[in-house]
Amino acid sequence: MTEAATQKSEISTPIPAHSQILLTYGDLVIDRRTQKVTKAGIKLPFSPTEFELLAYLVEQASVGSGFVSQEMIKTFLYGTNFSIASNIIAVYMSNLKRKLRYARSIVRVEAWRKIGYRLVIVPVEAVPNSSCE
Repeated sequence: MTEAATQKSEISTPIPAHSQILLTYGDLVIDRRTQKVTKAGIKLPFSPTEFELLAYLVEQASVGSGFVSQEMIKTFLYGTNFSIASNIIAVYMSNLKRKLRYARSIVRVEAWRKIGYRLVIVPVEAVPNSSCE
């Protein structure tokens, strides 16, 4: 097995005991057991890495300011002994932002220069083409 495959298989380890199996944030439900993200019962299309990153951001949203640095994300996804392209985290975050907007979720990813990223919940009125039910 290659080093990259070994590192990736380590990401797919069983759910840590301290992690919740079902996370909710805004209008999203994240199920760690089935590796699914849903909004209003509809499954949203996230890659396995995007899923893990979103779950990590949701967990961090309840801790302090909720900000996570690129270095924290790299360590979470790949560990400390793995070298990755310098822009890979920005690419994953861009994908998360795009997919959340496309789903018309009230959850947004904020990027703060030299600080990091965090999840926020925006008012329903701020989501384009959303229906107020």
